[in-house]
Order: sequence, then structure tokens, then C-alpha cells
Amino acid sequence: MPTSPLSSAIVATDAAPNSARLSAGNTTAASTPSRMPDDPGQPGGADTTAAAGVQASESVASDVLRSFTGGRTTVRSVSSEGADVSASGGALTNGRWTLTVPANAVPAGAHFTLSVPGARGAACQVQVTPANAAIKAPLTLTVDCHGVPANHITRFVILAYDESSAQWVPVAGSKSDRMKHSVSTSIVGPGIYGAGYADGRAGW
Repeated sequence: MPTSPLSSAIVATDAAPNSARLSAGNTTAASTPSRMPDDPGQPGGADTTAAAGVQASESVASDVLRSFTGGRTTVRSVSSEGADVSASGGALTNGRWTLTVPANAVPAGAHFTLSVPGARGAACQVQVTPANAAIKAPLTLTVDCHGVPANHITRFVILAYDESSAQWVPVAGSKSDRMKHSVSTSIVGPGIYGAGYADGRAGW
């Protein structure tokens, strides 16, 4: 509702070149992915057309995200700070990626940040603040794969980056949906995630 205190948490509109929004108490964003706009940046080149409310961030593991996404140089971050996702839950979307937080999954005052390299980035980083906030229920991470052939999507999984081995590892329980052109999985905490094949290759 327009009068809802959380309506002010929307950080960008569909008209923005890079779609990024936060919706609290709404878990539909992950189950109904929409077509993402083309990334205005070029692989290996600077991309400076950030949407309103989406800030470039160098505080994330930028090198990992860039290397998995064809060398895009600008990493954008969207945060749920200022919206109470602890009691009612919510969904945080940045580019192709959506993080859905169930109600009562995190303690009061905790918030999430979702960072991606470009609107079509094949990788993302999920962060929680404070870093020691206990996550009491699995989160859902979904990536919109529109533009990828359906027969490829059926082989896609969500990958997690293992810092100790510097390898991309498949996340158990990844589910591809060729009708919705999406891949999703449950995650139990922050980390760097990607969309691709079980051998660690990026999907696009």
C-alpha cells in the first residue's frame, strides 16, 4: 500500500536502466522473475549507469565477481537497511538476482546487502549486517536467466565460491525452472554465489 512505512524502501523503478528494488513482506519477486534489461556496460569496460539508489561498491569481493562475469568493472549494491525485514521478511532484488528473506529469519535490526557486477551479472554477493547476526531460517536466492536457451537452464545450478580452495562449488538443492527461466536454491548465510554449470563455469 502507498501508505505502508516500507513503501519508501523501494530504491528504483522499472524505468531505471538497472532494476533494483526491495519489497518487504513479499515473496513473489523470487517466484516470478521478470525480463532484465541489457547491461549498458561492455565486458572489460566501465559501466557507470547506476540506477537511482544503487551505489557502486568496492567493499565486496569485487575481483571474484568480476572474474566470473566477464570482467565488468562496476559492482553495484542494494541494501535493506532502513526496512524491517526481521519481522515480516522481504525480497531484495539487484539485476538478475533476488534474495528472499522469510519472516523471523534474522534478529531485529539486521539487514542484508546484495551486490552484483552489472545488471546481467552471473554472480552476486550476499552480506548480512551485523556480520554475527544469527540466521534462523534458510534464505532463497534466485537468478533470472531470461535470454539463456532453455536447454542450458536445465543444466544450471547455483554455485558458491569457496575462498579456501578458490573454487566454485555447486549448492545442494539448486532447482532450475525452464518455464520461468530461473534457477533458485536455499542458502544458509552470506557468501559469493554464481549461476552456471556444476563444473564451476559461469552460465553466460
